[in-house]
Amino acid sequence: MIGPRDRLPAPFGLLLDRDQPVAFAFNGRRQEAWAGDTIASALIADGRWVIARSARDHRPRAIFSMSGRDGQGLVRIDGVPNLPAETTPVYEALSAHPQNVTGPLDADLGAVLGSVGRLLPGRKPPAALAPLRDTLSRSLGGLGKVPARPPQEPYETDADSTDIAVIGSGAAGLAAALAAAQADPKLSVTLIDDGPLPGGGLLWRRDDPAGKRNPETRAKLLAEAEKTPNLRLLQQTVCQTLEPDHRLTLTQGRRLIDLRARAVVVATGAVGQPAVFDNNDLPGVVHAGAVQRLMRLYGVRPGNRAVILTHNGDGYGCALDLLEAGVEVGAVIDLRHELPACQRLKAVLEHDIEVLPAHAVRAAEAYKQHLQQVGISHGGNPDQPTRIYRWLHCDLLCVAAGEVPEASLLHQLGQPPRFQSTHHTFTVDPATLPPGVFVAGRLAGARSTPVSVAQGTRAGRAAAAHLGHAPAGADPKLPAEPVGMEHHPLPLTPGPNGPAFVDLDQDLTLDELTTSLTASGGDPSVLARQAAAGRGPGQGRLSHLALLTLAAERGAENLDGTPLPGPSGPAGGLAIGHLAAVGAETPPLSPLHRRHIDLGATLRPLGDTPRPAFYDAESAAEAAITREAQAVRTRVGIIDLSPAALLRLEGAEAGLFLDRALASPHADQKPGQARPALACAERGGLLAQGMALRLAEDAYYLSLDSERPTHVVDHLLRLAALWQLDVRLEDRSGADSALVLAGPEARKVLARLCPDTDLTLRRFPRLSGQRLDLQGAEGTIDTLVLRSGFAGEDAFLLHPPTQATGDLWDHLLESGGPEGIQPFGEGARDRLRIEAGEPRIGQDSDALCGPREAGLDALVGWDKPFFVGQAALAALAEHPQRRLARFRLDRPAAPPPKPAKDGETPTQPEAPPLILPRENQLVLKEGRIAGRVTSIARLETPEHGLGLALVEADLATPGSNLTIQGDAGLSLTAIVIDPA
Repeated sequence: MIGPRDRLPAPFGLLLDRDQPVAFAFNGRRQEAWAGDTIASALIADGRWVIARSARDHRPRAIFSMSGRDGQGLVRIDGVPNLPAETTPVYEALSAHPQNVTGPLDADLGAVLGSVGRLLPGRKPPAALAPLRDTLSRSLGGLGKVPARPPQEPYETDADSTDIAVIGSGAAGLAAALAAAQADPKLSVTLIDDGPLPGGGLLWRRDDPAGKRNPETRAKLLAEAEKTPNLRLLQQTVCQTLEPDHRLTLTQGRRLIDLRARAVVVATGAVGQPAVFDNNDLPGVVHAGAVQRLMRLYGVRPGNRAVILTHNGDGYGCALDLLEAGVEVGAVIDLRHELPACQRLKAVLEHDIEVLPAHAVRAAEAYKQHLQQVGISHGGNPDQPTRIYRWLHCDLLCVAAGEVPEASLLHQLGQPPRFQSTHHTFTVDPATLPPGVFVAGRLAGARSTPVSVAQGTRAGRAAAAHLGHAPAGADPKLPAEPVGMEHHPLPLTPGPNGPAFVDLDQDLTLDELTTSLTASGGDPSVLARQAAAGRGPGQGRLSHLALLTLAAERGAENLDGTPLPGPSGPAGGLAIGHLAAVGAETPPLSPLHRRHIDLGATLRPLGDTPRPAFYDAESAAEAAITREAQAVRTRVGIIDLSPAALLRLEGAEAGLFLDRALASPHADQKPGQARPALACAERGGLLAQGMALRLAEDAYYLSLDSERPTHVVDHLLRLAALWQLDVRLEDRSGADSALVLAGPEARKVLARLCPDTDLTLRRFPRLSGQRLDLQGAEGTIDTLVLRSGFAGEDAFLLHPPTQATGDLWDHLLESGGPEGIQPFGEGARDRLRIEAGEPRIGQDSDALCGPREAGLDALVGWDKPFFVGQAALAALAEHPQRRLARFRLDRPAAPPPKPAKDGETPTQPEAPPLILPRENQLVLKEGRIAGRVTSIARLETPEHGLGLALVEADLATPGSNLTIQGDAGLSLTAIVIDPA
């Protein structure tokens, strides 16, 4: 083993600040490090490889990949459990403790379980002792301890948006981000990486075909990125989830970020796999990439004498790095029977390194819990005798013998990589991914930097083209992979004594899994469930390829196409604190949220969503609202109603479903006809109001405006599942947006975006709809357009795809410039509907308010045989108790002039100011509560107030007076007027 603080000189240790020492504690012992170190790198530099104990047998555990994603080396840091020592940076006074330890780390009492187990046949206790062993295992097992006190530093949340998100900043990710950003400077591109420096494998990997390091590639890509203003980088940021609508959940320390993108490029790389042989879990048995990370990033000399186990060029690249760092390379064990004529192999042979083709490592032995020697055999075929004919002394075994895509995010999309026997690994089929999602790099099968860069460039250009920004020129050609980089079967080469571990998280051995495979009938998926393989903190990243290889070696057939089992949750590192943080339930945002802010909108919550109240932040609210409402009345205005409850219905009984689910009638609609839609709850209360368009005989599009769109959609989906009609519901709430273009000049503005379409009332009458190709600033946008009324004005309801909504919004504002188009918010919308006497569900109604009470009974198909809420509404109709009344308050008249004194001119006193009630102030009748004010607006010329109030039925008669209790007990009198 290496000695304490044995560090390599620069340029090794790229992340280290050697002028800034850091002191921390591990397992109660003081430890010295440098700024930039991780817990694992600092401990290994000090010769301390054992970081934790395994969950079942409490065997000593060290690092394997240094990536923090494989579940190895988890520790408790300042009371927080299950943090990866491989990637957690050290800081002053940090206190870390190993997990799964009973007593001293180097002499764990729980390890007796493993010692006893090795003496038992098949590593299983007799039936009589099984309960005792299980009791001991449960008492000593577990994955850390929950801290007794909550963290002092709070978790935070945030929301953001971007046009294109690129996940992973390796060669492919950098190239993809650059290609996308350079396609059009209007595109915003966000590059997301979980490391402290961008570059990924370019920081440490030696995969140049000639065996040389090539730092120029990273330097060139970063230099271009710095000169690209529309490209931003989020470092030390983990992408936890990816949804088909391009919504990402990111974690950045204690901050959770809800990122909305329009297209996504995934370039998360691959996970190196462990070889399976006796004692393959010993400290000192590591992946070749981990060794290169230790040297290049942290300046750690990982050993004194190394042996390489490989079947591809990565192992030879690692050998060359070790030689450069002054580490003796005892031998390269190559599993291949015939060695290709590649430059890296030639470079290794020039150093007089022994290369042993057609050999396999069968066993490893330790001295003081660290690797001391490995035993090798000829061949590598498990059907041949496992006799070890030679032992090689080493304190480091570097494994480069297989990898699988890091595809956690693809699993969340429902498109995991699938096994391909010709490639001996899992591969990703880009054609199966959702629209707007692209892959590149080692995730997509690349094996070298030139191929990764070419794949990334093509993916970035494709993402830009998907958004209508097709870049100039042709895509770069994919270069050929270097000789010797092909995948070969993962080595399963157990020795004569065992144990040979397949699942390092669960301490599952090859013998145990072979027995379980027989019991499962040779089905690897049944095997994984039966043996609980891949259920540990690494989520099978280091075991699933071995399971499938084992099944193949035992004669399983038809394995091609078998999906790679995926993680059961987020990609990794998501704390409960992120989910419990204030505001962690990120409100659904409009795709135009950032544009509203840029336009100076003042936001107010509407249900769960912040929406613009008005747009001129520098003006008084009343003045801004008046200006916006006037623009809609006299010119043209545009409002964003996203997110709305949007559904597409298809099936022979789609009309029947709508007739039953909604109070309004729809089965008799004609194709192309739109009709007001009204949804009620079972108890008769109003749920939502909107429009239903019949697209064809068996298809409808439903657009409902609601403060709780998700609740409305869930209600309709539940009904569809309950009734089992011949109808399919597709939730379009996230895929489409909702805009309204309203006002006397609305048709003129919209006509500029579709000059070949006749929008006159003769060709496009009110209460109709059709799909139109609207010209956006970035290309043609296929948009569903409905023509209806909006607060008494001509209006067009637009439903463009969410990813193109920003483009359409921008172009509408630009093309409507001659008409003075004005974005308007909820304040102006409320004023316009109050003037028109139109109620708003949720504001002018409550859970018990039905259509008759709200004045919407004309929308209800009372003669339908059944609809949701019908029985309750029939009962309420016999005894109506409340009505929505429209009222007016005028400014009091000025008092008569006071008598003038001798010689003075009479003065006319000013009229008292108009005092308006506020929403939810009470309406009184004979001193008791008779209703409440639901909406109120102040209007000019002449100054007066208009409002809506939900009151007892006898008070809703036009001409009646309403007594409203205002502020400080002030009594206000309003008069009920006719509905508009």
